[in-house]
Amino acid sequence: MRSFTHSVTRGLNALYFAGSSVYCLLAYSSFANEQFIRPQLIDWLPGLIAHHHELFWLTVVVTLPTLVPLLRRGSSRARIVAATYLGLNLVVGLWLAANPVLSMVGSDGRTLTLAFLCLLPPLALAGVDHVTVPPPVVRRIDDRRLFVALMTAAVLVWLTYVLLIAWYAPRTPGVDLGPAALAVAIGVSLVSHLLLFALVYLVASAVLSVASVARHPLAEYWALSALSVVGLALVLQRVVAATLSFGSAESWILSGWLSVVVVAVWSGLVWQRVARTTVAGATSAGVEPVQIDAIDIWFMPLTGHVRAMAVVGVLVLPFLALGLRTAVEHFDWNFLLQKLGVFVVWVVALVGASLVTRRLGGVWRVGRDTCGAVGVLLIVIGVAGVPAASRLSAWSGDGKFDPDFTLDRYSAFDASYQLVRDLLETRAGEHASFYTFLKAHSTLGRVAAEPVDVSFVDSFESQTPPPHVFLFIVDSLRRDYLSPYNPKVTFTPATQAFAQESVVFERAFTRYGATGLSVPALWAGGMLLHKQYVKPFAPMNALEKLLDGAGYRRFISDDHLVTQLFQASSSTTWLDEGIQEMDHTMCATTRELQSKLDATRSDPRPVFAMTRPLQLHTARLVRDPEVEASRYPGFVARYAAQVAAADRCLGDFVGYLKRSGLYDRSVVVLTADHGESLGEDGRWGHGNALHPELMRIPLIIHLPTDAASSLTVDRSQVALSTDITPTLYALAGHPPRRRSDLYGEPLFTPKDQPIPVRRRESFLLSSSYGPGYAMLRHNGRTLYITDAVQGRDFAYEMGPDGEMARQTVTDVMRAVNRSLIREQIGDIASEYRFSPAW
Repeated sequence: MRSFTHSVTRGLNALYFAGSSVYCLLAYSSFANEQFIRPQLIDWLPGLIAHHHELFWLTVVVTLPTLVPLLRRGSSRARIVAATYLGLNLVVGLWLAANPVLSMVGSDGRTLTLAFLCLLPPLALAGVDHVTVPPPVVRRIDDRRLFVALMTAAVLVWLTYVLLIAWYAPRTPGVDLGPAALAVAIGVSLVSHLLLFALVYLVASAVLSVASVARHPLAEYWALSALSVVGLALVLQRVVAATLSFGSAESWILSGWLSVVVVAVWSGLVWQRVARTTVAGATSAGVEPVQIDAIDIWFMPLTGHVRAMAVVGVLVLPFLALGLRTAVEHFDWNFLLQKLGVFVVWVVALVGASLVTRRLGGVWRVGRDTCGAVGVLLIVIGVAGVPAASRLSAWSGDGKFDPDFTLDRYSAFDASYQLVRDLLETRAGEHASFYTFLKAHSTLGRVAAEPVDVSFVDSFESQTPPPHVFLFIVDSLRRDYLSPYNPKVTFTPATQAFAQESVVFERAFTRYGATGLSVPALWAGGMLLHKQYVKPFAPMNALEKLLDGAGYRRFISDDHLVTQLFQASSSTTWLDEGIQEMDHTMCATTRELQSKLDATRSDPRPVFAMTRPLQLHTARLVRDPEVEASRYPGFVARYAAQVAAADRCLGDFVGYLKRSGLYDRSVVVLTADHGESLGEDGRWGHGNALHPELMRIPLIIHLPTDAASSLTVDRSQVALSTDITPTLYALAGHPPRRRSDLYGEPLFTPKDQPIPVRRRESFLLSSSYGPGYAMLRHNGRTLYITDAVQGRDFAYEMGPDGEMARQTVTDVMRAVNRSLIREQIGDIASEYRFSPAW
């Protein structure tokens, strides 16, 4: 119990400081700061940060009982070390009380420094644990045991996720693997797991062999510690830092520092546990301490000497893997949390395997050279076999065996294979050069850039009064959950009625796959430098220039984007003030808007209203109660219920506009900043990846009566989110000039003029948060996606039913689309006079 209490206390201490460091890193990341922290995506986090300095004292109080024995009965060195640690904590606590720094962090160098400093206290406490107990007595690791333990762990992990396929398959839409393709994918997963763990064995064996030459009693222990640091740093760099778009050097430094601290804390627990179980036991018996190899010592805080832990660990692996995924999948960020959960499963599997093989040295008669040879053979099989599987489609003539489909879709079931794939895949030559180019032009948080002037007109003189404008940008709204786009939808009658009086654009796409840049790009009417944000934004905010020039009075929802990127104005009436951004809903906002419109009815100025309801955002949906699936068959019930709620309130507001006489003089736009993944191939929400369900959006525009009679439109042509602002210019009587292909253009044309043809144009689409880009061509029929985080390219083509289906990426397709992507990214850089250092 004493050892358990000590371990829990150290864990809570490390959790407090590591959590503080991670928060600082999120604040330092420009996009994470803008999109996680400022909009308060996690509703309980602001309250926790507000009490951060008070929680420091709680951490000290929890840690104190584990240091009291050292102060009372420890050696003079132990007493000095413990007292020094507590004294420094007292100083830090008093300073924090006067300077609650976590409430004031931002995306600057001081925040990064603070992230490093937050990890010093647990590192110091780990030092206390190391210097106040005698070192463990370690015998040499049996190389044969190491090999069998790693191979056993590889098979256990692989089998764990194979067993879960039966659970995931019926719950993962869009994954239609046949028995043969599934068998091939399972085989590739097994070979890949064995390949990775064989590589770990060969590296570990070599390092431990070198360490043994030193003949220091703890040489292998410290070598195992160093290997743990490297392994954890590799996972953090590949999975976490790359996803959060830190720079290459930054990501390695941050991952390495965090790994050093985690391993140091764990090593401190190891020394304390060993001291209590082996040294103390031997002393009481009057014999020499029992020698244990470094593997057993390393896992002792989890296992002690209980062999039954191996059986328990193996049996709980599937439940652990399922529980970790279920807990995070609906609000995960590009599988980041799921992959970290996989790493936990790997560790537990290795613990179980190491216990099983504890006495293997007396049974296993094969030499270490044979183990090495088998390891090399597994690597050869993996290196040759995995590419061979990629050619099964050509050999068999069956497209179902195409690895781009089979392995990607299989990874929706097997998160462990996803992580193996991330760690093993490397890109070289032309591919590496292209992805480096994408990264150099993306997430430019700390790169200085000057704004450009985005002006669609020279002046705002007009003889006719502009129409009222009501712009509803529903966050995360999917087109296929609205009846105008999907006849199977029966729960959006108000939207259907609104669409019958409006223009429904059949092929509408957002220019950015998430809010961070999609909404500012809509305001600018064009593509932006991949930075959050170029400031001042006012020169680029073409929509605000229209509002000022045409004399609009504004009714705008108060969110973190508007606060930063719209200038303060006496003509602005705020909606949703004092309401947490994630709680903005269509119903509450439209009711407040009606009330304020009634109160200012005598004001003759035209009305502009804009809101971005977030009730469909996955981070908000997970807080809603469960909805009976039978109410919305064929749809995600919780999401569909919120769409239905928004639909009812949209209908109520349209009814209000009609009763008040505003409707026939108004432009009403219903659209989304982006779509949302709802389980497709295991994806939920949205992040820095691009997929068709994220890029396709609804776009329905109601025109004033006089405009509807004088304008024409080709609703089957591509429409882009950046076309909305130029369209509003034209409808307000200020036809915008054509700027370049990076900018939008009016969607409506006077009847006496020919409709511009866009069917053969190519349009760059982008992720808001990471180096992911897409090329939209052939009037929206083809979508080519390149993702520099994954190092992968994808291709989609629209079928006769209007849905986009995955296609095989050919060399010709890759060359053409990459060239277009390079060209248009270069055009953006040229527009903003940006030259990356790469």
